[in-house]
Amino acid sequence: TPSSEAAAPLSEPDVETAVPSPVAQKDKASRKPPSSAKGRKERPSRRGGKTQPTLRQVTDRFAACGRCSYFWAGYRVLFGEEGLETAVNQSESGWLDLNWNLQMPDLVHKTYGVRLDVAHFHYEGCCDECRRHFVFEAAKSEDLEDRFHIEISPRMAK
Repeated sequence: TPSSEAAAPLSEPDVETAVPSPVAQKDKASRKPPSSAKGRKERPSRRGGKTQPTLRQVTDRFAACGRCSYFWAGYRVLFGEEGLETAVNQSESGWLDLNWNLQMPDLVHKTYGVRLDVAHFHYEGCCDECRRHFVFEAAKSEDLEDRFHIEISPRMAK
């Protein structure tokens, strides 16, 4: 009945106060860095030179150019997020060594206007917009794979 519903006690809504609860203070204390890291910023090792870029950093660098962002998105469609991560993790000296399959020549043609067909054994080119360099190397034998390298950062951005 309606009168019995009205008589039931209502639970108090969560009220936010200016005084933190002991539970909130305990949670906040558990998030503090270890005492050994207190007051220090982490720096990359000087011995190792530059640190390996992350997938996010590489994606941001490709996103700065219309053509290169189209290429990076197309590569992601062909090889997935895992293919991007593998390429970034295996990058050396500012270059990505990308997978190659039968759809890659079409992607390179649509992106950069270069036809990489059977007649090309070695091709070096660059993006017309940002001057990012790329290199195609045909396999020297049938049991090897073709290779495609592309710079992480264009020359003008360095």
